[in-house]
Amino acid sequence: MKYVVTVICMTYNHEKYIEKTLDGFLKQKTSFPVEYIIRDDASTDNTANILHEYERKYPGYFNIIYEKENQYSKNLIPYFSQKVIMETKSKYVALCEGDDYWCDEDKLQKQVDLMEKNSSASFCVHANYELNDKTKKMKERHPYKKTGVLSIEEVMIEPNGMPATCSMLMRTDHINQYPVYDLPCPVGDRSRRMFLINKGPALYIDELMSVYRVNNTNSFGGHLYNYNKSIKLVNDMNNFFDLYNKYTGFKYDSYIKLLKEREMISHYIRFKQYDQIVKTEYYKEKYTLINKIKLFIKWRLSPIYVIYQKKNKI
Repeated sequence: MKYVVTVICMTYNHEKYIEKTLDGFLKQKTSFPVEYIIRDDASTDNTANILHEYERKYPGYFNIIYEKENQYSKNLIPYFSQKVIMETKSKYVALCEGDDYWCDEDKLQKQVDLMEKNSSASFCVHANYELNDKTKKMKERHPYKKTGVLSIEEVMIEPNGMPATCSMLMRTDHINQYPVYDLPCPVGDRSRRMFLINKGPALYIDELMSVYRVNNTNSFGGHLYNYNKSIKLVNDMNNFFDLYNKYTGFKYDSYIKLLKEREMISHYIRFKQYDQIVKTEYYKEKYTLINKIKLFIKWRLSPIYVIYQKKNKI
C-alpha cells in the first residue's frame, strides 16, 4: 500500500498518556491511507504493554518498534527519525510525541488539503491547546495570527512561541534532505522548520487541532529547570544557529543574532533573571507592548505575581 502520510511517534515512559495519543490517531478521518510508526525507547513503565494491547486490538494498524536499549541516552533519536523519513515513500510526514495528542479528527485531512493547494509549500503547522500536566489547566496557543502563508521572519523568529511538534506536517521530498549529521540540533522540530523554510513557504491553519503537554517531568522541557542543563541547551542551540548560518550561505544572518538572544532570554525566564532580558536587542526590537507589560509584572511586581500564580495554580 502506498501511504500519503507517515506519522512518526516517539514514546518513552508515557504510560499515563500514550492511550490518548493512539486514540487520536485512530479517530483520524482521511480520504487517503496513513502509516503510523511508533517507537518505544525501552520504556521502564507500562508503555510497552499498552502498545502491545493496541497491536492486539488493531492488527496491522500500527507499526511499532520496541527498542531493547534506550537510544535517547546515546543521542541517537534524531538519526532514527531522519532514517524513517528518508526511507518512507509517503508524500508527507507528520509528528506527534507519545505525551501529546490530536483532538481534531480531520487534522491530517485539513493539512494535506492545504498542502495540495500550495504545491511549493514545505510544511504546515496549526494552533494547539497547551495542557499543564501539573495543574491540568488548558489554554489556547496561536503561534501566528491567521490562516495562510507565513513570512520567513515569522518562521525564523516565531514571535508568539514555537508551533507545537504535534502540529507539524512536512513535505517528504524536502525534509528527507535534512543533513542531520551536519546540522545537529537539540530541538529537532525547530531545526526542521528552519531547514524547510529554506526549501519553500510555510503554511499555518489557525484551528486548535492538537494538545501539547507542558510541565511533564518525562518531557524534554521538564529537565530544563536545572541551571547547567539550561545553559547547555543555550550553547547547543547557538552552535546549531552558527552551523545553519554557514550552511545557508549567511542569507539569514540578520536573524541569527536575535535567535541567539532569544535562547538566552528563555534561560533568563526559567531562572527569573528578568533584569537581563531588558538589556537584549531582542527585547528592544521584538517584544510587543503586551509582552513588556507581562515582563514588568513578573519582574517588578513579583510578590504579587507569585500570589496570583498560587491562587490560579499556574
